[in-house]
Amino acid sequence: MDIIKSRKKITVDEAIKNSFAVDDKELVKFINEIFNTKFDPNTAKVVHLSSEFVRHKMKQNETEEEISFDKIKADMVFSINDKIYGI
Repeated sequence: MDIIKSRKKITVDEAIKNSFAVDDKELVKFINEIFNTKFDPNTAKVVHLSSEFVRHKMKQNETEEEISFDKIKADMVFSINDKIYGI
């Protein structure tokens, strides 16, 4: 039963991401609803951005500093009229 629920969640997640990737107007409408913004879906400039980020971490002990890096992947990152959003 858990496997079936898990598959359904993945399917819904993929369907939503695919819908937004194809239809920028629907993406703008969604963002307007979630963030209470008023972008015009017909004229808003939507730019799909890379969903991978590199984050640095610093560790410090008594004698030295160590820097390491992590790769973070979001589902979707985009900008609407130069304001960045992530889903």
